[in-house]
Amino acid sequence: MISAWITFPAGIAIATVSTLTGIGGGILWAPFFLLILKLTPHDAIVLSLIIQIFGQGSGAIANYKLKKIDWHLVCYFCYFAIPGVIMGSYVANFVPGKNLALFLGIMCMIAAFAFLLIPEEYGDEGRNKIPKGEATKFWWAPFVSSFLAGLLSIGIGNWLVPILNTRLRLKMSCAVANVLGIMFIVGIGGSLVHLILGHFPDWKILFWGIPGVFLGGQIGPRLVRHINENHIKEAFIFLLTLTGCHIIFNLY
Repeated sequence: MISAWITFPAGIAIATVSTLTGIGGGILWAPFFLLILKLTPHDAIVLSLIIQIFGQGSGAIANYKLKKIDWHLVCYFCYFAIPGVIMGSYVANFVPGKNLALFLGIMCMIAAFAFLLIPEEYGDEGRNKIPKGEATKFWWAPFVSSFLAGLLSIGIGNWLVPILNTRLRLKMSCAVANVLGIMFIVGIGGSLVHLILGHFPDWKILFWGIPGVFLGGQIGPRLVRHINENHIKEAFIFLLTLTGCHIIFNLY
């Protein structure tokens, strides 16, 4: 088995990309734990959720200092996101590990195609805040994405950032900042449910991973205006496609 220390550099890389683009780190963490560290699907999911708390929390703190988080929007979306992640985490307890891995592989490929097909404006044009009432028609988005987060540890940023940026015309940097705040709260809720149901993490992996994601969570928000996110998106699509194929291939 590969040593747990590799989680430290992986944490820096994953958290940097996640906080830079709003792409949920879970869609990279769970495959990392499955394919690199050879953990079971249930162990991979609970570890992914817990470790994301620190990465997204670090990113949320950095964006809070930059005054980019609209806490009214975060609280409104969390009103639907928290029940979603609780339900997803509970359902995951009854799904066989092989099926969870299969679902994760399929979702990796779906996410890759979604990023490829859905046009997104990655410039920072737009609004800093959304007027009250405009977000209500998208109440379902945090619920569904948080259900998947609890079930597979897939970050909700994969789905919420495009909605906030393209549908609600929020600046990209502000969309990412708000989603980081939501993901931080969702990660806490999902982790607690998995722990209550008896899925405990490998503490050695957390020992190495938490400092890595904390560092990456500070780096990403500071790079958001200096890096072309379209290049990151293209690399991410390629990586997700390969990862999804590899997970499914390993099951058979």
